[in-house]
Amino acid sequence: MTTGILEKRVNDAQLLACYGQLLTGIRRDIAHLYLEEDWSLSEIANHMSISRQAVHEALVKARSQLRAMESKLGHSGMFTKIRRDVLEVSVLLQSGHVGEASKLINKMARDSEDTYGV
Repeated sequence: MTTGILEKRVNDAQLLACYGQLLTGIRRDIAHLYLEEDWSLSEIANHMSISRQAVHEALVKARSQLRAMESKLGHSGMFTKIRRDVLEVSVLLQSGHVGEASKLINKMARDSEDTYGV
């Protein structure tokens, strides 16, 4: 698997974790088996007693829906940014850079106000 395909698959798995409950049951199940359990389309088709083409179409629609949700809501991207910033604050604190950690925390608070009005 090439790097671009792998990154796309990892990104889609993150979107599934964030928005998966908003998908229909069969699309959620197919996306879960494909993205998180690494099943092939044929394995999913056999398991669900449907055609490989039906699995492919459901997966394409599920991925499209997940990306549309992220485009409109941005929760997965925001969560990723917050997680990255929290890890950076942790590293700064562990290395004794309290002032820099404080600046980053203040920036995170401002970003939150700008994004969510909170």
